[in-house]
Amino acid sequence: EIARHYRGDEARQEECLNKIMSASGFLLELVNNVLDMNKLESGEVQMENKPFDVCDLVEEAAVIIEAQTVEKTVTLHKEIHHDGHCHVFGSPLHVRQVLQNLLGNAVKFTEKGSVTLRNAVKYNKVGGEIFLTSREIALTEDTVTFEFTVRDTGKGMSEAFQQRAFEPFAQEEASARSSYVGTGLGLAIVKELVEKMGGEITLQSEKNVGSTF
Repeated sequence: EIARHYRGDEARQEECLNKIMSASGFLLELVNNVLDMNKLESGEVQMENKPFDVCDLVEEAAVIIEAQTVEKTVTLHKEIHHDGHCHVFGSPLHVRQVLQNLLGNAVKFTEKGSVTLRNAVKYNKVGGEIFLTSREIALTEDTVTFEFTVRDTGKGMSEAFQQRAFEPFAQEEASARSSYVGTGLGLAIVKELVEKMGGEITLQSEKNVGSTF
């Protein structure tokens, strides 16, 4: 309605279009997450057992997130230590979903840098940082166990909120709904998927310091 009211005002039209994109992206995420959560709770999500390269998968997840970090002037650091056991059988779709959810949250809740002007010369102010580490921690005749760590220097979580961070629709700040930063379902989905794949997820966080998953 606002866009219709300001026909011919390109700046106002652009502002309205950006808000429409933001809101529709939030709604799409909400619908997808609700569907995923419903499938997980009803047992309809089936883990795959197919061959894939876990090293390539981690690299691909990093590439996708790097595009978002550039927009916010946030730096992504990655380390991969797999001791040559990259070719495995498992559920690549769901491993990727877990990594992208955690990395996406890290980008979302990490402060962006800014550009300052001094004597007409641009200087980049250092923004937040995200660290993605993937390493092999155990090996048997039939299995290899990997540990994926996503750490950020973002806003962190209070101790009280950490107790319910993995619950569906949990959000620490009510203002999050008005700025479309999340649905409160991402971590609940991550926990369900990790446990279905025989793994576990832990969280360490400190307010205004950052979080580690």
